Amino acid sequence: MQFTRCHLLHWSLAAGNVPDVPEHVHNFYQIELCVNGFIQFNNRNQKIKLKSGEWMLIPPGTAHSMTYGGKDLQYYSFKFEVENLPQPVAPQLFFQPVTPLGSWVLQAFAGQHPSDKYLFLPINENRPVLECLLLSMLQQALTPLQNPDFTPQLLRDLTNLVAEGGALTNVQNAAENLNLNVSQLKYRYRQVRELPGGKSLPGTPKEFIDQKLMHEIDRFLFYSSLTLTQIARQTNFNNIYTFSRFVKRMTGQSPLHRRQNHYASQSCAVEESSNL
Repeated sequence: MQFTRCHLLHWSLAAGNVPDVPEHVHNFYQIELCVNGFIQFNNRNQKIKLKSGEWMLIPPGTAHSMTYGGKDLQYYSFKFEVENLPQPVAPQLFFQPVTPLGSWVLQAFAGQHPSDKYLFLPINENRPVLECLLLSMLQQALTPLQNPDFTPQLLRDLTNLVAEGGALTNVQNAAENLNLNVSQLKYRYRQVRELPGGKSLPGTPKEFIDQKLMHEIDRFLFYSSLTLTQIARQTNFNNIYTFSRFVKRMTGQSPLHRRQNHYASQSCAVEESSNL
């Protein structure tokens, strides 16, 4: 039996001001893993923006360009070859959202380089670990989604507004951005808040916006190395105190305790799986 294998060619950790990459094609696989800031991908059929904890698989022969930006930009880039894939991979971008695997992979990668030096990180002594991690990411990216996204457009629009505006997003400016008045937004929200299986979303647009803002904060707490002050700035809070009060109101935990509890639970999960 032949097993799928990854052969790492190059990996790097980059940050700060990174020049745009014009459209190009290469004959190897590439994974871009966003830590902070964003990476905008474009090809002929897709436009996708990566944020903290998300990654993109780019198979050989996929035409694409990249734009890097955002506050405190930081990302990993991996170039590798793959042997013995069971079937060919289409030349398209394979976007991967935030998952528990992403959190674990970020922590594992961070332990494989001695400092925050950029570009041309060592391979030889790290190769077995790095290639196992890449294989896990490759397999997840190529696994077909089991449940298609039937989220109503209004909810997707509100989610995107929160992702872009953070704490600056409220019901009034959300309605204006969607060319609605507040009453219309509340009415349309009531129409779509019932989900399949008897589940319901929060009762009001404000509660939905707050929930999505907490999701964005968790993205940074769990999947980035930003300080709490930097996360408050990323999510557009006036100051660290307002940020901390919001997190405490939403979760019952301070931001620091929430981050620490997440890392502790991740470590326990890894230990349990290693003992199976």
